[in-house]
Amino acid sequence: MNTKYYYGFRFYSGRNCTTGDANPRTGRMSKAGEAVAFLSLSALQNWIDREDLSKPCGCGGGKRIVFPKTALRKLYLGETIAEFEDIIENLKFDAENQQ
Repeated sequence: MNTKYYYGFRFYSGRNCTTGDANPRTGRMSKAGEAVAFLSLSALQNWIDREDLSKPCGCGGGKRIVFPKTALRKLYLGETIAEFEDIIENLKFDAENQQ
């Protein structure tokens, strides 16, 4: 099945906040936040529209931005390419199984 996915990212604490261990090869780190995938542009836009900067990140707060997959990779520089592809596969699975 050739399904198109739409990706977004919710920053936990601004664009410069990093998390996790540095990539052993490059020394770079991933941005603190969560990526999401959707099967439709309208579902992604609905997610963006629910942005609430007044809430703490643990309650769904934080800046939400649309990101294409290639740009999303730049937010996960602490991961190897294989680890990033695993993240993308998990996001696709989640998008296909949302209720």
